[in-house]
Amino acid sequence: MKLMKDKIFLQIRISEPGADINRIRALKSDLVKTVENANLGVKAQNLVSSPNTTGSKGGIVTIESLIFGVVPTLLPQLIQLLQSWLIGKRKISIQMPNGMKVEFTSSKNLTEQEIVDLIKKLNQA
Repeated sequence: MKLMKDKIFLQIRISEPGADINRIRALKSDLVKTVENANLGVKAQNLVSSPNTTGSKGGIVTIESLIFGVVPTLLPQLIQLLQSWLIGKRKISIQMPNGMKVEFTSSKNLTEQEIVDLIKKLNQA
């Protein structure tokens, strides 16, 4: 995505093994509510659906990407919030403005130092 004025725009994709399209849509809606309720000033925009499978059970479905716009100073809090939202086998993939992609799972959270390093890489864009 891109860096515009004072906000960073991140493309967010949610996936969960075995989930169908309706489940992913429900997860997306829940994530948007969670982020909005955190009062970080993050605004979500929907992107067009783009399933990477047919949506059949057993496959991993990634649909309906979101764009989150966040001021750089609140990016660490957003990343921590996204990590805390992950449970089970959910995954969140984030594409940064500089093209770098990061995937978060419930089994591997970034430490504070790793978040700082991620922000430094993002600022090199």
